[in-house]
This record gives sequence, structure tokens and C-alpha cells, in this order.
Amino acid sequence: VGASIVHERSRCASASATSEDITIDLTPAQISPVRVATLHILRGGVGNLSITCISPGGTELTSVEMQLTSTLKELCLVLSENLPDFRLQLVLPSGKLLTASEGEELLSSWVEAEWPPPVA
Repeated sequence: VGASIVHERSRCASASATSEDITIDLTPAQISPVRVATLHILRGGVGNLSITCISPGGTELTSVEMQLTSTLKELCLVLSENLPDFRLQLVLPSGKLLTASEGEELLSSWVEAEWPPPVA
């Protein structure tokens, strides 16, 4: 089948006394591809964080400003609006994989000392 979408319909006999059939659409929902993004979180202006999402190839996917009190869950909502064609798998520069269970974690807890690092 590959990348194409398979449409499947199933006919079921109705449980009622009438002879109506019920058609059920069993077409799978389209699932957006997963894209890994490294979060670089820096202190921005007063009370803000500057967050840049970088692909594994080094391409900037998006950049947003969030409040110091913002959570990972709030960031994920903003990123889903900025990058609607992808499901993001977020990681920190340390390699730590961020999971849904960390949704209430404050973004400020992952602020980096300096990024990009100074060129020697």
C-alpha cells in the first residue's frame, strides 16, 4: 500500500427490526509525519524566553517568544500552530527527550547558558 491511503467501508446488518444496513467508514485518519526538533531556550526580553526549534540537519524550523511562566504544554500548542504539518518530537540540546508527562514543566527550567555557543 505504501504512502497511499486505503479506504475501506464495511456494511453491518442493523440490530433493529428493520432491514436497514449501516455503512461504517474504516478509513484510517491521516497522521502527520513526526519531525524531531531540538529546543534552544534562552532568556529574551524582560519576563520572556526566546525559543528556537532546530531540525537535526541544523535548519531553523521556527522561533517563538514565550513568557517565563509558560509550560511545555503551552509551547506545544504554539508550535502546532506554527508547524501544522508535523507532529514534533522535542529534545533538548543535551539529548533529553521531552515527553507529554513533562507538559506542566516550566520552560524556564531548561534555559541554556548561551546559544549558539561562541566561536573559538
